[in-house]
Amino acid sequence: MQKIPHVTFKYDIEKDAHNIEIGLRMARNGRIPDQFLQSIIEKYGTSPSREELIAHVGGYWKERKDIRKIITSQLQEYWDSIEEKFFTHLADRMQLDSFCGVEELTGFLSSRGGAGYDVEGEWFGVMAHYGTLQSTMTSMHEIMHIFFYKQWGVFL
Repeated sequence: MQKIPHVTFKYDIEKDAHNIEIGLRMARNGRIPDQFLQSIIEKYGTSPSREELIAHVGGYWKERKDIRKIITSQLQEYWDSIEEKFFTHLADRMQLDSFCGVEELTGFLSSRGGAGYDVEGEWFGVMAHYGTLQSTMTSMHEIMHIFFYKQWGVFL
């Protein structure tokens, strides 16, 4: 088994907008939008441009930059303390032959109340509105999606 991947948590406005687009696509397909997505839909409709999303998200975080830093710092500190144990159990439970060459995964803080993931980009969203433990469980869930598709997607 190769070395376990490392997860880094951070914020990126482009990834936040992309994660919001994932949520909007699900809303267009019938999923009930969370409160943050609903505010976007009310202002821009269900298919806003990337520029509109970035402007909206930028306005949301303008007065919350310090909070965003605290959230990512606390999440990173806790994740680092459990990372090895999590990936050891993940490999066992999912019968992973390897970590598919993944050395680094990135968890991007998201404004919306849901998390998406990108298998090829090796990143996932994690909600800014939850505490460290809930965000950690969400991270674990999204990481399982990524490795499921990396390990077993060839059979789908």
